[in-house]
Amino acid sequence: MAESSRGSFPAVRRALPSDADSLASLDVPGLTTAAAWCAELERRDALAWTWSEDGQPGGALVARRTLDQIEVHQLWVVPAHRRRGGADLLLACALEEAREVGASEVHLEVRASNQAAIGCYAKHGFVATGRRPRYYPGAPREDAVLLTRVLSS
Repeated sequence: MAESSRGSFPAVRRALPSDADSLASLDVPGLTTAAAWCAELERRDALAWTWSEDGQPGGALVARRTLDQIEVHQLWVVPAHRRRGGADLLLACALEEAREVGASEVHLEVRASNQAAIGCYAKHGFVATGRRPRYYPGAPREDAVLLTRVLSS
């Protein structure tokens, strides 16, 4: 399992069901309660990582494995910790483990307006492979950009 650290961030580590209470404080869309986190982390196909700074969770990545592919469902960094390398650490751990488990590709989607995230993903080798028009709710509705990272064997 990949673990990493950089700068003031302690080691990134796999998230466990016992982390559910602290992860709920991240207010990740779709995972806002300890029960939701626990259910996600107990899934057989779940892969998840977290890090904490000063005893508080700073971010998390949640993915699922299907056959030889990994789909990132959430990469969330607390607003106060953004643009400090946390997303890079979480994503690097996920990509390393994807290789270790024999995944051939990693997929995700991101709001078209989230240029910071798109830039982060591009830095890690993701390329745009499609678009879902008007996918995200809101006024106006927003497109989702589909990104894929092909892993070398």
